[in-house]
Amino acid sequence: MMSGQLLTGASPILAIKYQIAVMVSAYVSTVTCVTLAIFLTSRICFDEYGIPKDYVFRNTPDVA
Repeated sequence: MMSGQLLTGASPILAIKYQIAVMVSAYVSTVTCVTLAIFLTSRICFDEYGIPKDYVFRNTPDVA
């Protein structure tokens, strides 16, 4: 995005501001998704005492 703005003749300061905004939004969305995934996974895989649930951490596949 920054190089495209520079090639079209935009101000370098404006291009830098846009690039910083894009990088910050990518960072924030990644941190939010990872935090949410860890929180939801830990609530599903562990009980209230922090002990792993047996049916989640099974060594053998479930055979019917």
